[in-house]
Amino acid sequence: MSDKKYGSLKYVAVDFDNTITEHAEFPNIGNLRYGARDVLLDLKAHGLIIIIWTCRTGRYQDTLKMWLIDNQIPFDYINENPACPDANQKIFADAYIDDRAVAFDGNFERLQTDLIAAGALWPEHVIVPPNSITPAQLQVDVDALRYKLNSEMPTEEVIAYLLSNYKITPIKA
Repeated sequence: MSDKKYGSLKYVAVDFDNTITEHAEFPNIGNLRYGARDVLLDLKAHGLIIIIWTCRTGRYQDTLKMWLIDNQIPFDYINENPACPDANQKIFADAYIDDRAVAFDGNFERLQTDLIAAGALWPEHVIVPPNSITPAQLQVDVDALRYKLNSEMPTEEVIAYLLSNYKITPIKA
């Protein structure tokens, strides 16, 4: 059972490619991302169950498992949580750590802004927010985006970057 450091968390699902590792073209595995081992060791030391959550299957999953062992990355399961044997394909966890995750707190307007920021970080994905998103609304998440980009870019440049790197069109209802 986990201690109080992580509160009530018990199961943590952690993406592999570009989260634990740096980016590499599939099927290659990137280098271990700085800090990943230390955080996962800390989670494990505090009793959390670590589930590696990946799209890799078959021999690619076998290679991933050997990589985790060789790099001393703690994990309990890969793409499964035996505590929930009747679950569908979505792995049950109390928290999901993923480089492409967008946190949802019940506020769809904020979610829309977060998706715009995610689209700027991953320009190969098409994000089509409604035309009603304005630079003023984007201001809310500029600091978060600036942090993700590891940049001191001025707010106006961040907003210009967002607006110039994806097509803004209305979502059809």
